[in-house]
Amino acid sequence: MKKRTVIAIVLMVVLFTTIWAQTEEDFTVILTRDGQGVTINRYTGTVRAVHIPATIQGMPVRHITASFRDSRITSVVIPEGVVSITGFDGCSFLTSVTLPQSLTSIGENAFRNCTSLTSITLPESLTFIGREAFARCTSLTSVTFPQGLTTIEQSAFRYCTSLASVTLRRVLLLSNS
Repeated sequence: MKKRTVIAIVLMVVLFTTIWAQTEEDFTVILTRDGQGVTINRYTGTVRAVHIPATIQGMPVRHITASFRDSRITSVVIPEGVVSITGFDGCSFLTSVTLPQSLTSIGENAFRNCTSLTSITLPESLTFIGREAFARCTSLTSVTFPQGLTTIEQSAFRYCTSLASVTLRRVLLLSNS
């Protein structure tokens, strides 16, 4: 009886740490060009609720280019200090994304085919949304564009068939003079 109890406890601990534990080792990184931070270029973890660390190997995380595709993640929290992201294309279980106020760029295909994503809050710091960044996010119902947004590339919200609410924080008036 004791042996079964010990085995059951060990299995529960292993299962718990597999589902919830997250460490720097879940990510591989490369140094940024300026040598002042790192770019996450690979996710190897199995955690479904991903909290990306603000620092890895003592360096601040600045960019995320890792492919999270097929990782079955359901949520992701991106820390302050990150300025650009791509890599969540095809995360069909992703329902929640928390973006930092430091974010300035959402790159090409960043959240394409995230079919469970229902809403996204874009930070005021955002200036660029890349080509097909949210294409085929078929559950996306609302988007609020920040005041500082200057570029939305072609097909950024293509096939977002549930998109019912778009809020613009600023209206640009163009004149010929």
